Amino acid sequence: MRPPYLLLCAALLAATPLPQSAATLKLPRMPSPEFVPSVSAGVPLSGAEIRIQLQSLLPAGTVLVRDVEAPTAGTEAGTETGSEATRGEPHTVAATLGRHPVIDLADSHYAPLRQEFIPVLVDWFEALATSLDTTPAQMRAAGFRTNKVARLMRVFTAVRLHRDHGQDPGMEPAIGWCRILLQQDWGRCLQGETHTFVLVATDRGWFIIDPFTRRMQRLEKDDPRWLVEFVVI
Repeated sequence: MRPPYLLLCAALLAATPLPQSAATLKLPRMPSPEFVPSVSAGVPLSGAEIRIQLQSLLPAGTVLVRDVEAPTAGTEAGTETGSEATRGEPHTVAATLGRHPVIDLADSHYAPLRQEFIPVLVDWFEALATSLDTTPAQMRAAGFRTNKVARLMRVFTAVRLHRDHGQDPGMEPAIGWCRILLQQDWGRCLQGETHTFVLVATDRGWFIIDPFTRRMQRLEKDDPRWLVEFVVI
């Protein structure tokens, strides 16, 4: 059973050291999400359809995971040895599964967003940082990883989805995260490093977003710039 939204938000934010001024939190309100027309008409994408879309963009041999714990935390940076040593973010259990990429689906029905809503998601995250008297860069430096950013975006978008519909709509926003081994430099992230990024399904395809720099790139089939290790959606 998914934990209550507010408890989940509190747990995620607790991972970041907050200034004294943030003792009483006043979190920014997520704007009403803009979904694709089929979702607005009450027809979401099934988990099977999401899987087919992702598998069409990822290399052959993609593994579908239903009961594997998503890699939300890793070892301390610099403790990896041998073939598991990576640069970038700390090692996670994704690298121990032996086959890549892996798709971990948490829900049965999903609501893709309009591509134009992605900047709104990043604006909201920046407003969240401001409400905590910090910046996205400072949150990242303090250890707040991108998978937590993705979960917060998903939670607050889901809250608006439920409230705007006035009831449980039977679907969750198609917002997740992915772990990638970079084959070339991408902004702050360098070739040979592994990083997690926000992943969003839209009316114009799947987009990879670095919420700390606002960089975004569409996920294309057999893109030589990415080696996708893990997708959680």
